[in-house]
Amino acid sequence: MERAARESGCGVPWQLLAAIARVESDFGRNMATSSAGAIGYGQFLPSSWQAFGSDGNVYDYRDALPAMALYLCETGLARDPRTALFAYNHADWYVDLVLDLAVRYDRIAPGEPIPEVLSVGPPADAGAPMHYAPGRDVRLQHKTRRLEAGTTWLGVPWHGRTPGAPISPPALEDTTLEMLRGAFGLSGKLPSRSKPETQGFGDLADRAWAAGLLPLPADSSPWTIEAIRADLESGQPVVALVDARALPGHPPTEASGDQPVVVIGATVDSLILSDPTFSSSLGYGLQLSDTEFLAAWQSASSPRRALAFSVRPKPLARQAHVRIAEPPPLFARVMPTATPVPTPSPTPLVVPTPPPAPPEVAAAPPVAAAAARAEDYADATGTPRTENGADLKWILLAGAGALVAIAIVVRLRRARRWGRRSAGAATVPPRSGR
Repeated sequence: MERAARESGCGVPWQLLAAIARVESDFGRNMATSSAGAIGYGQFLPSSWQAFGSDGNVYDYRDALPAMALYLCETGLARDPRTALFAYNHADWYVDLVLDLAVRYDRIAPGEPIPEVLSVGPPADAGAPMHYAPGRDVRLQHKTRRLEAGTTWLGVPWHGRTPGAPISPPALEDTTLEMLRGAFGLSGKLPSRSKPETQGFGDLADRAWAAGLLPLPADSSPWTIEAIRADLESGQPVVALVDARALPGHPPTEASGDQPVVVIGATVDSLILSDPTFSSSLGYGLQLSDTEFLAAWQSASSPRRALAFSVRPKPLARQAHVRIAEPPPLFARVMPTATPVPTPSPTPLVVPTPPPAPPEVAAAPPVAAAAARAEDYADATGTPRTENGADLKWILLAGAGALVAIAIVVRLRRARRWGRRSAGAATVPPRSGR
């Protein structure tokens, strides 16, 4: 069954093939011809089997399951599962029954008792019927599209819960982050959770930031449907926390409590969302009217909580000419060793001895002093000393006589010069007047 779904080419969930096989022939236990002439494992009309059976055995599940998947693909399953199921059997009750049974197959865990999926009657606790938004196409889930009549689809690819994993806060949060990262082309390992068993936006925002996303609160508090639509117009998917029991495909008796949903688009009067509790693509592109969404949003334990998401801005590139600061090299700190200071020993006080007084010299008489000075002059100039003071007196007298003679000669010369000037003045005749 999984192989037939995988090779279908349009993403047929194996849960849907299982639900059809359970309703049509009880997995081959009742392949009697119906009142309308349908035959075999999948209850095909003979004309339909000729078109899709590829000349196989209509009673062999190995031929019937690929034919069932091909039929669903040809009738538009990728766009709207309800339309494809209605083409398989023209009855709304049949469509709701098969979808409800497929959801129960989707939510069953491996090894879990399965009596609840054996009944083919209408469930007593059926939830809101599942409807899909116009323009849904799992083959175009990566593209942002704006259709006629005001319908907008963001390029948020579907990522379902791990098959067989329990519906728990960690599983739903991981699935939600995978869808958000796919919307912005991010990949890699998801950041770990800090609170394993809690469901809230604090841990989701922290993990989204670590995964490369930017959580954005509402411009106004509290959130409104108009605020969600404004974020969708800006290309930002929104994660809202709603009451799971009010969602389509969830029975009212479900005890899962609050859960996140990813709002990926909008029409004029409704919102388009992906439900992370589904492991198959049946949870992609569900349509809730504004009134239904608001009721599920308001009935949550924390009403009207939501976060929009964008890609986290990259840090500014470091300029090439700016070097990264490097720490200086480490040097061992050398502590100086204290040097002991010697204690000075007391020095004995030495009293200096005054020098002996010079001997007293008696004052010489004036003549003796002059003679002593003459002897000192002779020693300095090299003049030989005289034996007595007579030679010195003669020298003094000769010097005085020389000075007198020079004075007389100078005087005579001046007198002659003056006489010549007087004689010249007497011989000049007087000038006559006119």
